[in-house]
Amino acid sequence: ARYETVSPSKENWIPCGTGLGGVVYNISFTQTQASISTIMNSSSKERNKAIFDALSAQSDEINRAFGAELRWLRMDDNKMSCAIVSQPFDGFNREVWNEMADWMASTMVRLQAAFDGPIAKLKASGKFKVGPT
Repeated sequence: ARYETVSPSKENWIPCGTGLGGVVYNISFTQTQASISTIMNSSSKERNKAIFDALSAQSDEINRAFGAELRWLRMDDNKMSCAIVSQPFDGFNREVWNEMADWMASTMVRLQAAFDGPIAKLKASGKFKVGPT
């Protein structure tokens, strides 16, 4: 239901909100792989790292709820951070496009289910409000 209001784009990624400002669920694909991720990318590097740290402290529980190991990338030299899972696909082979789409859809459902609770708790804490402090 989250992607119902997302408009088509020429980009190779499709973000949608999580309910916490600056944090999105993202579907992306390239010529060689598809990826599903939770991205912390507000205008504040410090806020992004704090949200990442709060979520990654729960990585065992989130990975268990997701059903696989996510790659938790703090990326200290970058503004953004993310938790991501990728699957190789031959994007030039139209015969695998349905398989790729099925993988992206089912994996996104699992990712959202794993992150929705922890993100809602962060939002409810009031600690990560967007805007001037």
